[in-house]
Amino acid sequence: MNDMVDVDDQEIIDELMARQVAIRKSKKGRILSVDFSGIASTTDDQIVQKLSGLPRLKHVILTGSKITDQVIPTLAALRQLDTLDIENTEISDQHADLFLMCEKLALLSITGTKISREKVAELRKKMIGTRIVYRT
Repeated sequence: MNDMVDVDDQEIIDELMARQVAIRKSKKGRILSVDFSGIASTTDDQIVQKLSGLPRLKHVILTGSKITDQVIPTLAALRQLDTLDIENTEISDQHADLFLMCEKLALLSITGTKISREKVAELRKKMIGTRIVYRT
């Protein structure tokens, strides 16, 4: 793969660091993990939509943040995504089918969202290789 195609966007990195988002990098310096849980009360759709500039991102923690369904297309487009924690957010059934695009997703944590039990059951049937954490 051409390294120029999957280079992290420095402007996004700078913004994440300025907001004190917990990040983890690979040995090559690419961002692999972002954890917004420490700043959840100020995390919204605008910053999450910028994550598309981090093509190697594998782990995204958004527990308790102010995100809405509008960020799901951005998150679903992260082709390396392995872990997604959106517990205790306003995410609903609206775009939940987009999680099916996340072929490498191993863990989807959705407890405390507005995703219905019926949608969770449907996702579990279709996402066989993904552990879906959903407690009522």
